[in-house]
Formats: sequence, structure tokens, C-alpha cells
Amino acid sequence: MRKVFIFSIPLVLVLGMIGINQWHSAPELDEGLHAMDLDRLSGMEIGKQSKAAILEMLRSEQPETISRQAEILRQLAKAPAAPSGSQMNNLESIARLEKGRLTLLSQRYSLRQEKETLLTAMQQGNLAIEMIVAPQVGADAYLAGLYQQYKGYSETISLVLTALFADEHQASQQSAAVRLQGMIPTALDNFRVLGLEIPALQGSKQASAGIDALQQMVKPEQGCVARWIWLQGESEKLQAVASQLQEQMTPR
Repeated sequence: MRKVFIFSIPLVLVLGMIGINQWHSAPELDEGLHAMDLDRLSGMEIGKQSKAAILEMLRSEQPETISRQAEILRQLAKAPAAPSGSQMNNLESIARLEKGRLTLLSQRYSLRQEKETLLTAMQQGNLAIEMIVAPQVGADAYLAGLYQQYKGYSETISLVLTALFADEHQASQQSAAVRLQGMIPTALDNFRVLGLEIPALQGSKQASAGIDALQQMVKPEQGCVARWIWLQGESEKLQAVASQLQEQMTPR
């Protein structure tokens, strides 16, 4: 998959978020850092506190918490007992981790909203299709077969999407996306043929909106699924940065 992009949040907003969060949390930071008494911290204690701060940065969904932990890490990196040979590298890694986490947080929030909007439209579309088609199937084996095939694919697509969005591994997400790309053309063709047989289906705005939402969800590169997978890749890169930083902050 080629690199995806994507989001409309300007970088300046992310940088502004970093500045605002640091300004608001300054008194609390000063108290916390003063309480640590950096001059008395051993290398082992610096490693321990660094690990806790890094884990909180990766786990937190609050921008101010991420920036607060980043500032704690910066002070720990400058402490007398901190590994002296990698201070500059540590500060660069902390800045990268902070900026990456704040950016990821903003992008993921926006994408979650888009995902929920599309899923809702798909569910409403399937409901409209059922209400239009089911009463007209009757004893018509052809229509019944088409509708059951569409319904089966639609339900499977929903299950695969649910699993994909719940998974936290990019490789698994990519495998699910490949399966979706294999199923969706058949579902769309079923809908098209049903529309030829049942004109009311073609005129249903709700049904058409559901089909449009499905196509937007899985559109290559720019679809919601593709961007979700890209974000997971960025998250895994930040995990690697965090692991390297933890190693650099831990005395040997």
C-alpha cells in the first residue's frame, strides 16, 4: 500500500496544541519536577521514571497529559545522573514522540467520527434495502437468491469491518482489507441487479447512501479503512521510537 494522506488538520494546529498544553500545565509541571529533586535521582531511578512517563504518553488520550509527561522526560534527560552521551538524541526522540502522539490523537479522533458516520449510513442503507426488497421477494426464487446473497455478504462485511477497527496490528488490518476488497464487488453487483428488478430500490436515497458509504469506507488509499490502517502503521512507528528512547534513558 502506498503512503496514504489524508487528514485536514494543519500542522500548525498540532504545534499550537503542544504550546497551549505546556503553558496550561506549567505550574503542575514545576511542582512535579521540583518534587523529583533531579540532583538526587540515581540512574536507576531515572530509568524507572522515564519508563513510567513513556508508557503514559503512549497510553493517554489527553493532550495535556502527553505534553506533561514529555516535559518530565525532558527534565529527566537533563538530570546529572542521566546517560550523558545521548542527551541530544533523547531530547530529539522526546520531541518526536510528543509531536507524533498529539498528531495521531487528533487524526484518530477525526477518523473515528468519520468511521461512525459511514457505519451508521451503511446500517440504515441495509435496513432500507430490507424494507423494500423483502416484501417483494415472495416465491420468486431468483429475487430470493439475490437478496440472500447480498444480505450474507453485507453481514460478513460488517463483521470484518468490526474486527478490523478493533485490531491493533497493521498486518492483521491489511489482511482484513484484502478480504473486504474481495467481497464488496459481489455485494455491489447484487445491489445493482436487485435495483434492475425492483425499481423502488433505485429510487431509495437511504439505500443509495448506504452503498455510497460502503464504497467510501473501502476506497483504495483514501478510504476510511486505508487511512485507519495507515494510522496504525504510524502508531507502531511511535512504539519503536518509545522503545529506543526507553533504552537510551536506562543506565547500562
